[in-house]
Amino acid sequence: MLHLALVLLAAPLQEGAAEATPAPVLQVEGGYAEMTPLTPGARVHVWARQDPRTQVFLAWEGAAAIHLDAPDSWHAVLTVPADGLEEPMLRARMAQLQVEAQSLNFTGPTREKTVEYLLPADGPAHALAFYCHDTTGRRGALYKSEAWNLALTLVHHGYAVASISSEEADLQRAGEDGLIRWNGKEETLDSNVDMQNLLAARTALVEAGAVAEDADCFAFGQGNGGTFAASAAAVLGWRGAASFCGPGRKTLLEKMAAPTLWVVTTQNYVNRTAADGARENRTILEAAGIPAKVYLVGPSPLRAERLVDRCGMDERVAAGVHATMKRTGVIDQDGMLQVAGITAATRVQAEEVAYEDFHIWLAEDPTRVNEFMNQIEIVGAGHALMADHAMRILAFFEAQRGN
Repeated sequence: MLHLALVLLAAPLQEGAAEATPAPVLQVEGGYAEMTPLTPGARVHVWARQDPRTQVFLAWEGAAAIHLDAPDSWHAVLTVPADGLEEPMLRARMAQLQVEAQSLNFTGPTREKTVEYLLPADGPAHALAFYCHDTTGRRGALYKSEAWNLALTLVHHGYAVASISSEEADLQRAGEDGLIRWNGKEETLDSNVDMQNLLAARTALVEAGAVAEDADCFAFGQGNGGTFAASAAAVLGWRGAASFCGPGRKTLLEKMAAPTLWVVTTQNYVNRTAADGARENRTILEAAGIPAKVYLVGPSPLRAERLVDRCGMDERVAAGVHATMKRTGVIDQDGMLQVAGITAATRVQAEEVAYEDFHIWLAEDPTRVNEFMNQIEIVGAGHALMADHAMRILAFFEAQRGN
């Protein structure tokens, strides 16, 4: 894991000028940061060099950590106080965790299905969180780096994490809207086969000895999966839910709801009203005395290091892709995305902006393009699940358990 030391270069002095003390920049052990001078009021993005497949981010350490907006997130923003920083240094604290996914067949109300799951070292688990994939997805979406890292964080803290496919996904049969997704219309257990499948999967895990009978249950997901997670937790009487970019179903939440945390983005072109919908539903829950939180996420700079760590590119390919994106105006000189996420990913792959090593990298494993596109979505604050908020979700779930 590469640790970057950030070095400040002072501009040459003009003849006869007094030597000025330049503003320092942030030094990061186990990570990297923008080279923004640490003048009062400056905002500086900082990232940990984390392998999302095998490492759980725990916290930033150092005197400067108190000035971070999210000191327990691998990507955070530091705001320099009015009196500056005495010690402009941060250290990333992480835990190593190797977990193998397991699978179990179970009988649902209409057909045989499969649940894939991760378990903590000491079982059976006393907390269980179901991951609900997005539209067109399947249970294997759990293996994407961001979803996997969020699951890994929960497992590290004693949770089992499970994933099943929606009924439409297993059948590969679109609903009336022409899309393959979770059943978001039926608001009772008797009428909703997807909710029945979640219960059947939970029962199978209990009978297999993976999960304790009295385990606290949660659900989390993205988009349609996030909205479904909030609905399922409400109908099934579970402890809580977390939704990325899915606002929730107002007609259901007005009648019943579980504690819910929403993470919504400012540039969600898939659902442009998701942020407003989440805030409206939060108000409904709060009025009923039910815990609810909304986190609004904006764009952030794309760094080549992110492509290395989150996509698995080697440094040479990542540097070339990053330079190509700058040269073609996909990102500006500060790394900020200038076009919508899916457009940016398409343009980088297009012939007119082709970068040969990037195409070789993609050809080695065609699924890599999904990881690349997801990272572009995240920095552009588009439609994505992001592991940045893993510890916030854990804290929210733990609060519902009374911990």
